[in-house]
Amino acid sequence: SGTAMRKRQLELILAAAQSAKTGDRRADLAFVATRLARALPLVERGRTVKALVALWPGAAEQAFELRYRLIRAAGTLDPRGHRAWLLTRLTSPSPVLRWLALRPLSQQPDPTMAAKLLAALRDRDPRVRATAAAALRRHKGPKVVEALQNTLRYEGWPVVARSAALALGHHCDAASLAALRRAISNRALGIDVAALSALARCRPPKLFDTLLTYAMSRKQPVGLRRRAAALLDQRLVGDRVRILASLFLRLRREALASAAAEQVAA
Repeated sequence: SGTAMRKRQLELILAAAQSAKTGDRRADLAFVATRLARALPLVERGRTVKALVALWPGAAEQAFELRYRLIRAAGTLDPRGHRAWLLTRLTSPSPVLRWLALRPLSQQPDPTMAAKLLAALRDRDPRVRATAAAALRRHKGPKVVEALQNTLRYEGWPVVARSAALALGHHCDAASLAALRRAISNRALGIDVAALSALARCRPPKLFDTLLTYAMSRKQPVGLRRRAAALLDQRLVGDRVRILASLFLRLRREALASAAAEQVAA
């Protein structure tokens, strides 16, 4: 059968990887083994990862690609079964490897991961921080919410702040709503659009009026106005369709002299 043939091919690849003389060769074979194992049952994927992580190079070896391939294999094939091994990779001196290890770990709903994610919010690398911020949407507690609020307010990298804003849309306490409104008013590098999306997800009182105000205000960036209009879904609008129709006609008239009005109308 196809599965039996794939298992046999995988055995040959793993044997070749174990006998390979260089880290680059082992990395190439680890990549192939990962591709082969993806179509196999979980138990076979777990065995593959176990064989691959045994190839982890010593600290003195310059084998970045091999380390990358091994972490990718564990995260792709069996992140739950190799959770402890992936956690040890979070201390890697390489920001790329820390980020690669955190990605599959961040998808696990295990409540013990919250502390790891909060620590990752202080990582030197913005990709690690952004991944941690996004994953904290799954975790509750005052420490989590406070950390996300502080990240949204003080983070210098927009990609991280956007992730924090979207994560706050899964918490929705009064302080988080205030933090999101503050971020919208700052109008910075797409953070305002992410914060508005998060605010809409929380469904605060008078959301219809809030979105309509943003959509129709000429003082707001066009990206924010377009997003506000897009967030006016059917459930939110309800029987107020006439209001939208009237505003659409107004925007349509303005569009003759305004590219921003044209985009919002569309």
